[in-house]
Amino acid sequence: MHIITSFGLVFLVKYFDNWGILFILIPVSISFTWGILYCEKLDKVVESYPQTSLVTVPADNL
Repeated sequence: MHIITSFGLVFLVKYFDNWGILFILIPVSISFTWGILYCEKLDKVVESYPQTSLVTVPADNL
């Protein structure tokens, strides 16, 4: 997949200028966001999703 993207990017930029980068960037961004949201949904189903902040600050340092 990386080889197809790297060689395809050359031709996309050649024919579509900077818009060619968006042909690859937009589907990758959408897929990444969908994957993150799906994993969060699965974590909430098994109730292992943290509801509070992972960083704890002692009360005397506030």
